[in-house]
Amino acid sequence: MFIIPAGETAYYMADPAAPPLASIILRAYNSERHIAEAIDSILAQTCEDFELIIVDDGSTDATAKIIAGYTDPRIVKISHPSNCGASHASNTGVLASRGMYIGFVDSDDIWLPEKLEVMVRCFSSLPREYGVVYSDMWEINHKGNRRYWYSPEMDKPGLINEEIADYQVSWLGNGAVLIKKECFDALGLYDEEFRCLEDAEFFIRISQKYLFYHIRKPFYVYRSWQGITSNPYEFCIARLQLLKKYPGTAQDEKFLVHQCDFLIQHIRNIRDQNRITPQMRMGRMVIGRLFPQDTRRGKAYHRLLDRIITLLDPHLFP
Repeated sequence: MFIIPAGETAYYMADPAAPPLASIILRAYNSERHIAEAIDSILAQTCEDFELIIVDDGSTDATAKIIAGYTDPRIVKISHPSNCGASHASNTGVLASRGMYIGFVDSDDIWLPEKLEVMVRCFSSLPREYGVVYSDMWEINHKGNRRYWYSPEMDKPGLINEEIADYQVSWLGNGAVLIKKECFDALGLYDEEFRCLEDAEFFIRISQKYLFYHIRKPFYVYRSWQGITSNPYEFCIARLQLLKKYPGTAQDEKFLVHQCDFLIQHIRNIRDQNRITPQMRMGRMVIGRLFPQDTRRGKAYHRLLDRIITLLDPHLFP
């Protein structure tokens, strides 16, 4: 294993023909506004033994042109002819990776300079059963304000954190982690049925076989208003998919109520975004009547409703 002595900086010492220590995957889709910051933050890492795999997921703006302007030999450029979604783009990067560790950076986010160095050093001192090292984060909202984001603790058995009545992995950012490549070898790739929360689903799988180590310092900066997770349609579908894939969690009544609250809030957000006022009380039989089916938003909403009906297990939701 490659070990960085404490207090020393890691430099790029690997043979260019040999596998790098780490593979960092950047998924990009119409990311012209911030992608240069994301790429520059990786190239500025104090540990230089890495490859940066950039997967352009069918961008139609200037993203490809910006990527083409980088000539660093550690950059691997992959382009999808059309948009395939975050899960597929992540899997493309993982399949192309050669490193012992895998990290992710979203195209509008930033790694702080010592992130890779600190996490690799941390892995070198941990027992073999640890598969993930992760940090806290800085969040930047739509107004440009920054706040400290405390990542969840992952030191309890089971999938549920009883204190918050949610998954233990909830709110663990994909960019905050460094994952052993062997986790993918043992557990497979991201589930491409998930249009969002695919990282949470994979973290759940990892947690059933490996341990997580929390570094209580921020090494990742993310913009909280960006990304598909902000899409309430996809978020609702993904929450239901998690319930379907891990049905044992529904036996916890407090947890199940919390999931229903999430769904209700996001459905209300859909309604509020479209400024639609219900003409009757929202109930199981009338929820689909709130949106005209001949509008773009209405069609999307009814697709969501169809997915909900398909995903709901009658044994869990009688």
